[in-house]
Amino acid sequence: MSGKHFPPSIPLQTLLEAMPFNQMTDELTGQFRTLIEALPDVVYFKDGDGRWRVVNNEGLWFFNLVGQPWEGKTDLELSVLFPDMAEAYALYHQNDEAAWLQGSRIETAGCVTDPVNGEAAIFEVTKIPLFHSDGTRRGMVVIGRDVTARRRMEETESRQRASLRHLSEIAAFSHHPLNEQFRQALTIGAAHLELEFGIVSHVQGKVYHIVSQVSPPETLADGQTFPLGQTYCSITLKQADVVAIHDMGNSCYLGHPCYQAFQLESYIGAPILVDGANYGTVNFSSPRAYHRPFDEGDKEFVHLLARWAGSAIERSRIEQRLAESELQLRTIIETEPECVKLLAANGTVLQINRAGLDMLDAESPDQIIGKNALNLILPKHRKSFAALTKKVFKGESGKLEFEICSLAGVLRWLETNAVPLRNAQSKIVALLSVTRDITERKKTEEQIHQLAFFDTLTNLPNRRMLLDRLNKALDQAKRYRRSMALIFMDLDNFKKINVRLGHDVGDELLKEVAARLKVCVRSGDTVSRQGGDEFVIVLTEIAQAQDAATVAEKILKKLIEPIFVGGHRLNITTSIGIAVYPINGTEIAGELMKKADMAMYAAKKGGKNQYRFCNCPTGYTSTKCVDSERGSD
Repeated sequence: MSGKHFPPSIPLQTLLEAMPFNQMTDELTGQFRTLIEALPDVVYFKDGDGRWRVVNNEGLWFFNLVGQPWEGKTDLELSVLFPDMAEAYALYHQNDEAAWLQGSRIETAGCVTDPVNGEAAIFEVTKIPLFHSDGTRRGMVVIGRDVTARRRMEETESRQRASLRHLSEIAAFSHHPLNEQFRQALTIGAAHLELEFGIVSHVQGKVYHIVSQVSPPETLADGQTFPLGQTYCSITLKQADVVAIHDMGNSCYLGHPCYQAFQLESYIGAPILVDGANYGTVNFSSPRAYHRPFDEGDKEFVHLLARWAGSAIERSRIEQRLAESELQLRTIIETEPECVKLLAANGTVLQINRAGLDMLDAESPDQIIGKNALNLILPKHRKSFAALTKKVFKGESGKLEFEICSLAGVLRWLETNAVPLRNAQSKIVALLSVTRDITERKKTEEQIHQLAFFDTLTNLPNRRMLLDRLNKALDQAKRYRRSMALIFMDLDNFKKINVRLGHDVGDELLKEVAARLKVCVRSGDTVSRQGGDEFVIVLTEIAQAQDAATVAEKILKKLIEPIFVGGHRLNITTSIGIAVYPINGTEIAGELMKKADMAMYAAKKGGKNQYRFCNCPTGYTSTKCVDSERGSD
């Protein structure tokens, strides 16, 4: 399957619904196939009898139908032809019937096994039933989108966010006695990892002591001891690193005494260092094999938990009577790789770690501590940040994405997870947050959006964005009973300039044309490039058709002005077609585009350098723009 997928937009579905599948000529079939072959998703069409009629190449490869006699067959017939897919075809038929009964588009998601490589993939499937005017079944359009990579990325990010949140929660237990802190941390850790057993151990010689534990009833107890060699922690301490085994019975540790004695199938643990020496381990385990291999996020969570446990023990040794919340939190803050800070209720920064200072481009704590955090947050996010602070001081946790301007003037996007910090009397004394820099992720999201909806040469909206805005303009025009217009334009003789002077000059010319078009319309209108030298403009609201003519005349005059590109003086004209809603009698975007396109070709056929209305009403004629200085150098 293709690596990158973009969800089909509503305008695409509108186009599919507009296709006359019950009267498919060779030309229409070709148009439909061109449309669906341009999509990276699986797309196919069944007629009203449930027979497969059109499948794009992506679908042929996915269903293993290349070179197979699939056309005109039903799901039942295909299940007989391909018995290994019989269960899948039965499900396809069942979902089709659900869509027919509902009478409108349905969306489902599920796991699908690729018949070629046998790998499981998560698919989101959209089914669009189409009906004749008499209510009988016309056809079914099906769009399948592989979202496996996206789902896995979302799951990974979700686990990472949960890890940060849980570590923040663990840090907030500092007002409890040390053993209670361990029990709470193990409870959260076991729930986070979905494992039954959680242990903080202390190893002395070859004896393994359970300092604190969470476990099923009547299995383990605090203070219990075992020979070190009968525990998986012997592996952890020997390797001096995180050890993670998700299926012990199928691992190289199958013969370990712990497996023979306790049949623990899954285990993840990290060594606890106290004063630079091995103290013991933090570990979680289960008699069941884990449902997936442990990932780097799981290992980092246990590693940080072990570091926290070691820090807690060290602090306890240094001064038992010291308020554990302050010392523990200070240690965690200074060892945490992300920005960790404490805020007062009014937003004043009470404490921040080195990672946080680096994130804010501060050279010393004095530049940040005692100052209000809102001063660094961009104004548009300050209200949301103040609301989060208020929420935390009411005893709740929360998270927020916001943008800051650092002390060096650098803009960064941050994501913070905040929880209340309590003292020994359980009074909330500060907001504790763990914050990370998500600037690169935001840039990636923006780049994806730019590629999906904007022309890379002119930075104008592309066809997908145009269709979305055109549909919205038509909806608004229909709702408020007003007019709107669509302008199609094609540059006259552009290909000659492209051939004679080269594509680089042609590209610069197109950029200048785009800039001139934008000054001819209002800010609420849309100027888009559809490819080549074709531009489309949506005038979202006009009082009368003459308003569209006024814009067209402005464009004609603007474009006959000489354009200087790379030392060349260029003169260019354009042919313009105009369709007006509701004068042209359609509220379907595709139909209105066809009418404007036809009017544009009429203008070109009529001599170019002019505009034409579609079905021009009395009183509006085509206008030709006369330029006395034609020609290019």
